[in-house]
Amino acid sequence: MPTVALILGMHRSGTSVTARALNLLGYSLPKKLIPADETNETGHWESRPLALFNDKLLATLGSSWDDWRGLTPDALAQICTSENIQNALDLLLKEFGEVSSCVVKDPRICRIAPFWFRVFNEYFEKTSVVIPFRNPIDVAESLLRRNNISFGYGVLMWLRHVLDAERYSRGRDRVFIRYEDIISKKSTIFIDIIDPCVDPHDFELAKNSIDSFVSSRYRHHRNSNEVDYIQRHTNSWVAEVHEILSNWALGGINNNEIDILDKIRDEFYEAECLYRQIC
Repeated sequence: MPTVALILGMHRSGTSVTARALNLLGYSLPKKLIPADETNETGHWESRPLALFNDKLLATLGSSWDDWRGLTPDALAQICTSENIQNALDLLLKEFGEVSSCVVKDPRICRIAPFWFRVFNEYFEKTSVVIPFRNPIDVAESLLRRNNISFGYGVLMWLRHVLDAERYSRGRDRVFIRYEDIISKKSTIFIDIIDPCVDPHDFELAKNSIDSFVSSRYRHHRNSNEVDYIQRHTNSWVAEVHEILSNWALGGINNNEIDILDKIRDEFYEAECLYRQIC
């Protein structure tokens, strides 16, 4: 059975460059990729069939890729049918075949990760989780530019995706990486967090390829990471979540802070219930 590096992260947060970097380090990509376009000139590096499949799962739950609302355990259980799981297994077989290691990336998975972990447990011998994240203000501004999604709505999307990615990946091998470290450290950041699968003779070539691929010229938005700055432009939940994940990326996961994330996630859901009917 193969092993998988699952990339969980909000849209516009470095998930694509992470997927390509891991591919250059030896992890196989899916066969049918979403092609590069004007919104992602270097490529998305994710499976088109898998993204379409996830769109259908979300639609079944009355949701979509750009929804910020949470999915309850009962809702997630609705899609964990034997038919959906078998269809997902068939999809993985078509997209990856008999490879020894591969990389799976689709930001939609953040919100339906319990379904995919059930599938991965049957298909893969081991699942490692990589969670890239980016300043929420930068993400929101990028979504505004690309999709005409309002700034406030984009911030809500960021909060939902990162909280769900963190919650659902607990108990698994996982690492958090900051977008700015991807840009500044390039190959070093990836080699430090995941075992390369590339042939040792090609290791230097892989490093050079990553360093050439990662470029700051595609970074169109850059705001301060200071907690006070983020809080002024968003709110305390967003600022605190970003600060905790940043600390984890730099110094390792602090289990004492998990309760804080749970409290924020619960408060976020309670607030959502008040406004669900108007969003």
